[in-house]
Amino acid sequence: MRRLVFALLVAGLAGCGSNQDDTGRSTASAPAIEASAPANEASIPEDSTPKQTHFYDVEDNGEYGYEAALTEEDRNKGVGAGQITMVRLLEHSGDFWRFYLHQGSIGNVTTCKEPCEFAKAFPVVNGYGTGEPQMSRVAVGTILWSVIQDSKNGQLEVYGKPKVQSPPPPVTPPATEAAPPQPTAEPGQSQPGASAAS
Repeated sequence: MRRLVFALLVAGLAGCGSNQDDTGRSTASAPAIEASAPANEASIPEDSTPKQTHFYDVEDNGEYGYEAALTEEDRNKGVGAGQITMVRLLEHSGDFWRFYLHQGSIGNVTTCKEPCEFAKAFPVVNGYGTGEPQMSRVAVGTILWSVIQDSKNGQLEVYGKPKVQSPPPPVTPPATEAAPPQPTAEPGQSQPGASAAS
């Protein structure tokens, strides 16, 4: 049972590519755009939307969501969106990376070392290790490849690590006018303005 769950998860993560092309732009709606494009494309202004600098589709409380690309079979079944795999960057130390990829309570802890052409996945169900680790090649276009690219490019924050905030600027009190110094009386002399009758 454990091996079946792990095999399904690994196959799902490795076999499902990101729904983005090499430029980082989503390709999920490309057929609809191409179908509705007019014949004279020379008069269409260039896309003015900013280029996406990361592969993840959503960020939620330190976890990053990657949507699996739809297969032809999914489209034939009427599936409108791919499953989301949530990812936590657990550790980055030198050339070592550690991630937690999951769909609900089923996931794996995945590690790799630069250049991350291969990764080792440790299956996890409900927070517990459930089997032997599996080593596999990180194929271009897969969710794991996208996660590694985002990590290398500084797009993912380590999960649970407080964000570094710059300290607030120092507050200086407003300048106030100093009262003129008061003359002091020598012993045996009276203060100015004091009454002579004592």
